[in-house]
Amino acid sequence: MAPMITPKEIEKVLNGALAAAPGGRITVAQLAGLLPAMETDEDREKLFERLERELDGHERLFRNFADGSYSLRERFFNGQCFVVTPDDYEIEHNILVPGHRFAAFCAEDVFPSEVTLLSSNAGRELETRRFDAGLPEVIHYHLLLGSEQLFDFFIAESPANAALLNHDAAPVKTVELNVFDLTEFYRQNQFSSGDALLLTVENWEDGVFRFQYLSSLERRDQAVKQWIKAFDTALEQVIDRFDDYLEITDQLRWGYFLGGAALFGNTSASLDEYIQNTSAIAVNVENSGHSVLVKKDFARDDELLVPDEVSISRGNVSNFNDILRDIGTTLTAAEVDSYMLDQCFRRDLAFDSFFSRCFGDRKLAFADEAQEVSFLNQLEERWENLSETYNRYEDEAKAELRSQILDLVDERTAFFDTLQALEVETDHLPESEMRRLAESALYLSNLLDLLNAPGNTLQESEAEELAELIDEMAVTQEEAIAALNAFMEKGSEG
Repeated sequence: MAPMITPKEIEKVLNGALAAAPGGRITVAQLAGLLPAMETDEDREKLFERLERELDGHERLFRNFADGSYSLRERFFNGQCFVVTPDDYEIEHNILVPGHRFAAFCAEDVFPSEVTLLSSNAGRELETRRFDAGLPEVIHYHLLLGSEQLFDFFIAESPANAALLNHDAAPVKTVELNVFDLTEFYRQNQFSSGDALLLTVENWEDGVFRFQYLSSLERRDQAVKQWIKAFDTALEQVIDRFDDYLEITDQLRWGYFLGGAALFGNTSASLDEYIQNTSAIAVNVENSGHSVLVKKDFARDDELLVPDEVSISRGNVSNFNDILRDIGTTLTAAEVDSYMLDQCFRRDLAFDSFFSRCFGDRKLAFADEAQEVSFLNQLEERWENLSETYNRYEDEAKAELRSQILDLVDERTAFFDTLQALEVETDHLPESEMRRLAESALYLSNLLDLLNAPGNTLQESEAEELAELIDEMAVTQEEAIAALNAFMEKGSEG
């Protein structure tokens, strides 16, 4: 009879072996050799299978797929550097919201606001303080924690946030958070938009980081863009290998692991910059409420979207979001898909009707015929995909919210059409108001991604909550456009 081996015994032997192993690596065979010997081949095979399951599911280990060995996550992350980019809201209030910024770089049991930040200059631990904030202003700092954990996180942050779960009361608009106080740090470094923090992982297990100032002058747009593409590739490997099994924070950890050392350092993008600028990866909420990172690409791999004879273009032809930016429209892929779904809800399934509504009579600035052909092929592919799989019953609760957001998209698009007609350069307009307009557009686009996710259903309370957020974004956009129009009118009078 095979000797009984308890999980505690395996864990004890594993910890000892990893502490003694060079580089903190171990294989299933090595671990099995340290446990009581099995008498038969069948028992040995069962032990190997059990150990492989144990190690694959171990939250402190990565599997090295090239050789089948396992290594400690803390050995991989300790000493590595990554970037955090505070935004204008945080700089204005002299704070840093922990949110999802550090979750991928420390053990799972470290609560986001309980990480330790040490100043590189004095070695002093950064203090936290209570901060009351509007939910729309701070929710985007937490998106990569997973939507199913957001309310649990807020309630764990402060008992005052428990009202978020009171569906009988009016929707909660403010939350109480623990934030890092960066008043002195921002002042000493004359910190401004575009500057960043460079963090070094001091202790992955306990969530200890050392931080220093990283000037915007030391960061290059091209390097950030290259990093985003590299992280796209790494996360696509994670998605291909694990599908939707992992939580978002673990998907990110695996992305860094598979991407390797090249993803660390002062030339990297922050996670906030990544999720705002990636055109390959999106946050998707499944029907079960589980949030995961998924590939954005709707095109089927087995189809050639661009004919051979026109496949060479001076512009972007492969990525739909890049093409949209290239041709001069302010729309995102999420907004284009939303117009398609709204047409389906209206039972208007004519492609020409959708195209006219989405792009109107605007002259799109294609680089050449090849880019135009690629764009139209991809657009028709998306239309066919969404119109053929449209589920009216599932979409009923989301359609009205989507329509409200599209009304705001129409208003924003009309404003930019006016700028183009008047030949006004956006560089000549107030940066603060243009940033407000861009931030509200990004927030609404993220909401559309959430609404468009297949299988994602909304409870009545969730729909009411989203409606409140949309109303607040509507006010932000209206105020920004009004301020910009007032600026142009004042300029024309002068």
